[in-house]
This record gives sequence, structure tokens and C-alpha cells, in this order.
Amino acid sequence: FSADIIVRQIISRYNALNKIAPFDYNLTEFLRDDLGPLITPLIIKTKKKYKNSKIQFDYEIENKYRILSPSDFGFHNSIKNNNGELYFIDFEYFGWDDPAKLIGDFLLHPAMQEINFHLKEWKLFYNLILNLFEKDPTFADRLLINLPLLTMRWSLILLNEFLPNNWNRRVFSGEKKSKKIILNTQLKKARKYTRLVRWAINNDEKHYLS
Repeated sequence: FSADIIVRQIISRYNALNKIAPFDYNLTEFLRDDLGPLITPLIIKTKKKYKNSKIQFDYEIENKYRILSPSDFGFHNSIKNNNGELYFIDFEYFGWDDPAKLIGDFLLHPAMQEINFHLKEWKLFYNLILNLFEKDPTFADRLLINLPLLTMRWSLILLNEFLPNNWNRRVFSGEKKSKKIILNTQLKKARKYTRLVRWAINNDEKHYLS
């Protein structure tokens, strides 16, 4: 419910990966050279943006603005019937959430990145969302300011398979590809997200969605 909590999640995930990084050179290199150096600059810029928007960095949104969210939300977790209607499934992470985080995760989810949306479609979605949550006075600011934080968080989530327990879960779920191939693929995706974070640190978040 706050940017401070997202930062704590980032640091926690980063530390967990750092503990096992010595066993994988590629992971060590990524954390040391790509992601690690961006953490402090991103936090500093995010705090500055919050201050400029007159919102406290550790401000938790009021209960009336929180929503019940499926969390892992996107077309990858939907089924379309014969009439073209969409039914959303998979509520494993269902619970109360900040709508700005839900929308940010929807835009950034790796499965959504594989869909070739046109810019006009993203802008249409963005404007509809702003109208939907117009009664929440800080929604638009939270969404734009937190997008780079959520992007960094996703870059770390993509590396879950490097953690032994998470890899075992993937194998149990029926993964047939070799561990080396999967880890290289996930690391490649994480680098893409990290490039977005680096861009956001050096540019204006208002253009982040374009």
C-alpha cells in the first residue's frame, strides 16, 4: 500500500538472490553490474517525485481507495468463450491491493509484454483507468511514480527460478526445458526490465508508457 513497501520487497528479493549468486556467474554479473547500481538512484528519484507530488513516501492509501484484486491479472489468466466474453481465472494471490499497483503490474507483466499492443490501445486503456479511479486523488501520481519501482521488482521476480525451491516448483509443474535454458531466458527478460529502469532514472516517467 506504499512505495516504501515496494522498496522493501525489492531489497528483500535482491538480498535473497545475492545469497545464491556466487553459484552462478551470470547472475552475479547481472546483480553486480546491471541491477544493483540502480537501486539507490531509483529510490532517491522516487522519493524526490513523491515529495514534489506532496505525497509521503511511506504513505499507505486509505481503506476506501483499496480494491480487492486478483493481483496476477492479465489476458494470460483469462479464457474467452464462444461469444467473445472474457473470464478471468487464477486467484492464487487474490487480496486487498493498491489499484495503482494492480494497473502497474498489469502493464508490466511479462505475459502482457508479449502481446503486440499498439500505442493508441495503451493510451486508451490508460485514459479509461484514470476515469475509473478519478475519485482517488493520488492515483495517477502513484501509478506513474511507482512504475519504475514495479519494473525493478518484476526484474527480480523473473529471477525466481534461480532460487532452489522455486525451480523445484517449476519442475513439479511439468517444466520440460533444461534449467540452463530457462535461467538464461529469464535473465534475458530481467535485463530488458532493468534497461527500462535505467531509462526511467534518466528521463521523465510521464513518457514511461510510450
